[in-house]
Amino acid sequence: MNGYVTADEFDLLMQIVEPQMYDVEKVYDLFVEYADATEDNMEYISIEKMAAMAVKYGLFGTAAQSRFLGKPVDSGFDDEFAYVSTSISDISGLLHSRLVRARIFDPVWANRLSEFEKRVHSGRYSHKCTVRNSDHPT
Repeated sequence: MNGYVTADEFDLLMQIVEPQMYDVEKVYDLFVEYADATEDNMEYISIEKMAAMAVKYGLFGTAAQSRFLGKPVDSGFDDEFAYVSTSISDISGLLHSRLVRARIFDPVWANRLSEFEKRVHSGRYSHKCTVRNSDHPT
């Protein structure tokens, strides 16, 4: 993880986690609104800006995450993490198949999914990384 989200990554996140809100033009416009150019002249959204965008527009909230994970909304963080840690292989497989179908799966994505699984299996997490936005129910 490099602390940035590319246009392709953002588009994929929106398709997978927020499918009911997905519109390719709106997703692109939202990305451009928050994107920064880097030294290599590529556009990225920093994780910090993405978090601000998510709060402002009510994206990636608890309900959307629960729909994606197939888990009830009222689960506590520890229950959610336990569910993800026991289901990580299935979740990773789902992401893998969606990336293949989107024809964007490559070694970089393979490494990201592998790193994601390792981090979840390590059990290292923090309640501080969970953002709940009660102003924007999903």
